Amino acid sequence: MKTVLLFLMFLFSFSSCKKAEEAESLDMKISDVKLPAKEEEASANESYALDAPQENTDKKLEQKIIKTGNLRFETNDLEATYTQIQVAVKSHNAIIQNDTEGKNYESIFKNITVRVPSKNFDAFLSDISKGVSYFDNKEISSQDVTEEYIDIDARLKAKKVLESRYLELLKKANKVTEILEIEKQLSAIREEIEAKEGQLRYMQSQISMSTITIEFYKTVANEGGATISYGSKIWNAIKSGFNGISSFFIGLLSIWPFLIILATGFYFIRKRFKKKNI
Repeated sequence: MKTVLLFLMFLFSFSSCKKAEEAESLDMKISDVKLPAKEEEASANESYALDAPQENTDKKLEQKIIKTGNLRFETNDLEATYTQIQVAVKSHNAIIQNDTEGKNYESIFKNITVRVPSKNFDAFLSDISKGVSYFDNKEISSQDVTEEYIDIDARLKAKKVLESRYLELLKKANKVTEILEIEKQLSAIREEIEAKEGQLRYMQSQISMSTITIEFYKTVANEGGATISYGSKIWNAIKSGFNGISSFFIGLLSIWPFLIILATGFYFIRKRFKKKNI
């Protein structure tokens, strides 16, 4: 009997130890999956810094500059100026992104948005400025985004390193819960990678192709000709009043039959009332 009891106690202790080992192993795997966000990024950044070639740290960084321009000027010939801009667009490998035209009370105008390679920015401005005596508005700006570009690029590379680590964990995962947890983390990381890649693409587009907005116009005379003086306005008002009175009387003449009928009816009605009073 004692032998049986000892055997049962041995089995119980053995099973308890086995469960404890499995729980410890499971906790270690889950801890590998659920790393805190800051530790993940720090670890990935450290790994990327160690793996990066040493020559990149010594290489001078290329500046990332976004150039923009805004011009407004008057011209005597809209078509000739537009042709001049089109020639400059072709010769400098630029593209016309937007082209509008219109007319207001005092001018006819065209508004053009051009994307030009940054290396041709100054030459393009010089070509389209030929023949312009003065600019109503000329704004040229250069924005240095080097630091922002490097920061986004470094974060993107760190996220890709972190993604590769999670992929390695996914290959080693055996349980459904572990696989689901790792895939959840991978989905979040891939969303961040796609967002940062989109930011870099947009920024690179703005850096490589500068944007210039050009508005040019031609002044036109008012429909009434020269500007009307104050005295002329008064005289025109008097003539307008006289014409109004003339129109009124002419209108009365045009309805003379009705006036005669009304006058005759009024006369007989009045005469009848007078007879009754007598």
